[in-house]
Amino acid sequence: MLNQGSVCRSGSQGVTLIELLVGMAIFAILMLFSIPAYQEWIQNVKIRTMADGLQNGLQIARNEAVKRNQESRFQLVSSMTGACALSATGPDWIVSMYPVTGLCDQSPDPNTSPLSADFSAATNPLIIQKSPPAPVTNPLVLSATQAGVCFTGMGAMTGDADCGLITTKIDIKPAQGTCKADGGDLRCLRVCISTGGLIRMCDPAVTDHSDPRYCSTDAGAC
Repeated sequence: MLNQGSVCRSGSQGVTLIELLVGMAIFAILMLFSIPAYQEWIQNVKIRTMADGLQNGLQIARNEAVKRNQESRFQLVSSMTGACALSATGPDWIVSMYPVTGLCDQSPDPNTSPLSADFSAATNPLIIQKSPPAPVTNPLVLSATQAGVCFTGMGAMTGDADCGLITTKIDIKPAQGTCKADGGDLRCLRVCISTGGLIRMCDPAVTDHSDPRYCSTDAGAC
């Protein structure tokens, strides 16, 4: 007659080595198929984050101009060092009241008045906001029609030596991979600024004119 202990031992069998290997193989195959989709999702998130940052930076520049009733500027720059220059490919951006070329290493200084007796725009661009550091791994590529966008106290665009009075488009793409608009899988985005001061984000892959994500192809329009 079997006792209770022997019954319990016979009913508690574990997983065999073969079953374990089969399970690991299935898991590896599933992971192999999911990695490309995960990488695509990560890239799309990076693109959207960059586009949101650019749009917010432009809104800050426009709002600052209206608040102060004074020209302000959004500038794409090559770096955040004292050797920076305006660059239509970024990767960084700065909002300031005066040109930042060669002065990008300064800290934001939103409270200093340009009416101060010791103020000099040549040494203090009155930086309002800086972009966060650009990603080092899997970097994004910016491509703008111009490096600087200047706003008047009325919120519209204006032109000077660094800012052209033209509709400005900033495309955000990955350094590796292909955008949907070019037949790929990545959801690349564009930030557009009209001469009237309208700032909007759109998707170049959208072709339906009634879709709010549509990027206008009309000259001078967003």
